[in-house]
Amino acid sequence: MTESPSPLHPFAALKLVAHPDWPAERQRAFLHALLKTGDVAAAAACVGASAYAVTCFRRGLGSRSVFSRAWRRAIEEAEADALATRILRHGGLDAGQLARVDAACHGMAKARLALALAHRARSAAKAAARG
Repeated sequence: MTESPSPLHPFAALKLVAHPDWPAERQRAFLHALLKTGDVAAAAACVGASAYAVTCFRRGLGSRSVFSRAWRRAIEEAEADALATRILRHGGLDAGQLARVDAACHGMAKARLALALAHRARSAAKAAARG
């Protein structure tokens, strides 16, 4: 965790409160893993912690802390990403197309794309049914 985060990392610019057990880089690594997995236990394991330890740390900071707000954002983005993936699979995207979408966007952006593609497919189906 000695690498500095990429400027494209969604949590790179956060002003996180450093803690002896939870330095800012460890917090960022946890948030990034949480964004990718949507699973607190899995994200905690990625930084060598338990879900209990990271939850206690979050509670200690309070619900309005930068870390707590970023945690909620990461969960929301992960949930949006999972929903978008289901929509895109149901919409008929093959594995290659889905991989390209995954490489291009994540979370809410992917959800917006999925909804737009679903709307386009539905409109095309209605037009075809009309003749």
